[in-house]
Amino acid sequence: MIFTSEALLAGGLGWSWLMAVRPICAYIDPGTGSLLLQIVLGSVLASLVGIKLFWRQLKEFAGRLIGRPGTSR
Repeated sequence: MIFTSEALLAGGLGWSWLMAVRPICAYIDPGTGSLLLQIVLGSVLASLVGIKLFWRQLKEFAGRLIGRPGTSR
């Protein structure tokens, strides 16, 4: 269990560290932007494929429960 004085000390040290950080003079080059774009697009497409496969299984399961003919493969 954390005592109040320890929590205040940890919080104070954390805030002092955040205030001591200097701004960084950096930039994102086109290669990094392209990599980020590929990551985002790949994640979106993989999610869509996963949803499509899950939806197909859900429809087949519901069809078997209801008893519609031709829903099982």
